[in-house]
Amino acid sequence: MPAVAVGNVGQLAVDLIISTLNLSRVGYLHTDCLIPMAGNNPYSSCKEDAEGLHCPAEVFTAAERKLAVLQIRVPIIQKKSKKFRQMLVSWIKSSGFSRTVVLSSSHTYQRDDHPCFCLPQLFKVCSKC
Repeated sequence: MPAVAVGNVGQLAVDLIISTLNLSRVGYLHTDCLIPMAGNNPYSSCKEDAEGLHCPAEVFTAAERKLAVLQIRVPIIQKKSKKFRQMLVSWIKSSGFSRTVVLSSSHTYQRDDHPCFCLPQLFKVCSKC
């Protein structure tokens, strides 16, 4: 699941996961907490497929990999962030996901790890760590 952030890094990473693993769109999250918007199919491979509309928050899966991905393409409405967070946590719990990963990014000036300031960072979280 991406967080709308600097350079849309999280969204682009999720797009790569969806495209590379050929995930199937199985649904969407309907909420008034996200800016209402629709767009063309970002994963189309032919003209007919490109004309389908996509929502601000869609769910993709690969059952054989036991993987579900939530792609969020719009910002959360500022005054509704708490409501969205509560709804999202409720959805994650009711869906029975064993792990949740949020992909995001930040500006370099927000970093405070001066000794590593020039190096890109990669974090890996696993159950055995």
